[in-house]
Amino acid sequence: MGAAWRPGETQRPPVVAPDPATAGEGGRRRLWDLGPGQHCAIVGTCLSIEDLRRVVRKAGLTIAPGTDDYSLHVHCVSSCAKPGPLARHLNKLLDKLYAGEVARTRALATPGELLAHWRESRAKGRIAPAFWALMTHPAIDGPATGEVYGDVHMFSHLNGSARIADLARLDALTRSLRDAEARLERARTDTRDALAARDATIAALEARLAAPVAVAAPKPERRPAESKTARLLVSLQRKLASERARARAAEAQLDLLRQAEEAVPEPRVAHADAPPQPPVDLSGRTVLYVGGRPNQRAHLRDAVERHRGAFLHHDGGIEQSLGAIDGLVSQADTVVCAIDCVSHGACLKLKAACRRLGRTFLPMRSASATSLSRMLPSLMEAPPP
Repeated sequence: MGAAWRPGETQRPPVVAPDPATAGEGGRRRLWDLGPGQHCAIVGTCLSIEDLRRVVRKAGLTIAPGTDDYSLHVHCVSSCAKPGPLARHLNKLLDKLYAGEVARTRALATPGELLAHWRESRAKGRIAPAFWALMTHPAIDGPATGEVYGDVHMFSHLNGSARIADLARLDALTRSLRDAEARLERARTDTRDALAARDATIAALEARLAAPVAVAAPKPERRPAESKTARLLVSLQRKLASERARARAAEAQLDLLRQAEEAVPEPRVAHADAPPQPPVDLSGRTVLYVGGRPNQRAHLRDAVERHRGAFLHHDGGIEQSLGAIDGLVSQADTVVCAIDCVSHGACLKLKAACRRLGRTFLPMRSASATSLSRMLPSLMEAPPP
């Protein structure tokens, strides 16, 4: 059996002394002065694929059609072993991109100072600039190189895992968005059909209203017919009023659907190389949620309170009185209404109360804790009254 591994015995990349004939300003190392195992990390961490394609062309080389990113990366890494035209162009571009960081590290004189600077830069997410500046610094030694290189090596693994997870989330969000768009289009079609049917019914009723009046006027002597016509006229007028009310309700529902579409934020997927987004912090804002299903209330409350907000709820008139809405709206900073699980009358009363009391009203297409969580960034954009 081999000897047991102990902390601190990891294989560290070698530190190669710079060639005095090719050393940079202040004795800094160039790409070809770095250890063989470090070229891949430098090229992969500090330069993008677009950078590599641009430098290869500038060095007078032609990229064959169909060359994939990996093959291009491998060619550039292998060219860094000696100071050829491509290696010199790559070194020049790295110095240009990270000139500010190189200047900031010029005054550092010991490996300890270099490591302190690296740890501070790592905490701020400034990996690429600090990596290039420190790995080419004349004062770096073996242990300092091992820590810096090891951190970057592990970042590459973490980035790969995060990238795979992001792709899976992106696929799920894309499918969810397609389903939501299909439901919205069906709702639009149903609303258009309802409005067309409403218009046809109103036109037919108005035509029937006009006909009996024109016939009955010149024949006052036919009293039984007049009485029947009057009853018919009253009946038609009631039907017309009912259809007009239904039309207004359909138009209001279409308006709520449009508002809900505009209120839902686009899905955001964090790229692997982007800094993590800060969590939503409601900072004590009070959210009034109207409608929804009784079994979801605890999940909705948790979605708000988990982001440091206060949660109020009204069931939209199922068991609670609509008269209590004004009092709840006055206590809230933002009002969210799940339009698929609340009555039209409750929505209208809620919007009127929000206008009167100056509160933000956000309609939501789906009554779910997931939809509410996706809307939380929109709540932050609306300042509390």
